[in-house]
Amino acid sequence: MNTLDRYLLREYVIVLLSVLVGVTTIMGVSVALKEFETLLKNEAPLGLSVKYILFYVPLSVAEIMPLVMLLASFYFLHRMNSRNELMECLVSGFSPVRLMAPTLVLSVLISILFFYVQEYVVSYCTARSQDILEVEIKGGQKLGRADTGNWLRGTNNRLYHVPLYDSEEEVLHGVFLAVLDPVNMRIKETYRAEKGFYREGRWVFENCLHSVMGNGKIVRQERFPTREMDLDEEPEDFAGVQLSAHEMGYFQLRDLIRDLGLTGGILKRYQAEMSYKLALPVSCFVLTLVGMAWSLKPHFSGISVELLGSILIGAGYMAANAFCLSLGGKGVLSPWIAGWITTLLLAFIGFVLLIRRQYFAFA
Repeated sequence: MNTLDRYLLREYVIVLLSVLVGVTTIMGVSVALKEFETLLKNEAPLGLSVKYILFYVPLSVAEIMPLVMLLASFYFLHRMNSRNELMECLVSGFSPVRLMAPTLVLSVLISILFFYVQEYVVSYCTARSQDILEVEIKGGQKLGRADTGNWLRGTNNRLYHVPLYDSEEEVLHGVFLAVLDPVNMRIKETYRAEKGFYREGRWVFENCLHSVMGNGKIVRQERFPTREMDLDEEPEDFAGVQLSAHEMGYFQLRDLIRDLGLTGGILKRYQAEMSYKLALPVSCFVLTLVGMAWSLKPHFSGISVELLGSILIGAGYMAANAFCLSLGGKGVLSPWIAGWITTLLLAFIGFVLLIRRQYFAFA
């Protein structure tokens, strides 16, 4: 790494951190304004409100991280252009690709790091923010979270474990129900069902295994293709049990789909989210490439024109991505195509712009 590479990387990192801090601040204020009515209605203390916002912000920032990379690339080259450094480098014989190489390599490393941050940090913070909102602020029931779902205490000494609840179709996936003895609080019977449907005011368990317990052992078992259950809980009681895709990382989503054998609409939605969780880190590199190739030229069109172009590219990417994901979730597009198509199209545009800058640097 020579002096030029170190200088370019230092300048880029300074700009990237500045943009990231600015965006994080804006998102924090945005979340505070968005949740202000809810926090005020529930008379949440200031400290608890700040805690909720701090845990919620990582998700908001992660969703627009590609836009952060795009704006950082634009502003980095704008700074170089304003000091005539870009013109001097090009006149000295450095090609556009050579000038972009250090920051593109860094963006690849950032994309890899971002995948793991999204996988573990963002998913944890999102789940934690929901716990704070539902339990500590709204005073709801505290749920015992596990890698495979949530525990929920029901009425009449019932204890539910639900790996996944589909609120759109009102279906419990992989439900386990334990009925406790009110005297000694030991399990006296259990129900394990592949699915639980709510139909005409009653829960119906599908492929249900009923076990009767005695002295800590199974004394009788019976399997039913379907069984109507006399339960007091209604679909809204399981709303807090539902794990959103934002609360899970790629690997957790993959394991959930595999272990529960999901089918239908929820499978398509989760597969689309899985592909998006892979494509989002890659898009950080792609948006850096597009931003560099768009702004790397010795003559500057003016900061307003360049900034507007960058914002339109970023906004167009986010809007198109959201639209494709909705089509993937509905089965109109393949979930994997829906998650990747926008990123791949932008990558193509970025490489076309890069070739143009390489061979027509002074155009």
